[in-house]
Amino acid sequence: MPEARRTESVDLYELLEISPRASQDVIQAAYRVLARTNHPDVNTTAAAALRIRQLNAAYTVLSDSAARARYDLECSRVRRNERITQANNEVRVDTTRFGSKRSRVLPISPAVPPHRVEERLPMLGGHALLGLLVVAAMAGFLLVVVWAAFDTTADYNSVYDGPKVEWSGR
Repeated sequence: MPEARRTESVDLYELLEISPRASQDVIQAAYRVLARTNHPDVNTTAAAALRIRQLNAAYTVLSDSAARARYDLECSRVRRNERITQANNEVRVDTTRFGSKRSRVLPISPAVPPHRVEERLPMLGGHALLGLLVVAAMAGFLLVVVWAAFDTTADYNSVYDGPKVEWSGR
């Protein structure tokens, strides 16, 4: 099977020069300002033609709330995958800061490589492993208590060898 073609990664929020928390009005205003300066009727350079195509693609995704939600979800998956990969390579870089060039980069094409199970396994460590051990210890303790409560083989009268005394209730 041929390998998928790689596309250049572009952050749509950085392309429109806005915050990821921007409202629809801010997105539309930023798009209009950038489109006026990069429109082919105003700016005839080849870079401007490429930039207006990128702006149109970014505005198409970010102006639709469902497409924007999918884009944000994919961005968070890419960031999580980067953190896992970096943790496996013992490189500690904080990519969650706002304004980081690597924080919200996604391929423009809709093809996203499938996530492997092996990449998610290193997340089971530290607190999760401790939690599993605590749950296993509690389950073992509960089994011992239930077993002792229902154990009918023990002869509780054999501890006292003296005469049997019955309680008359008076």
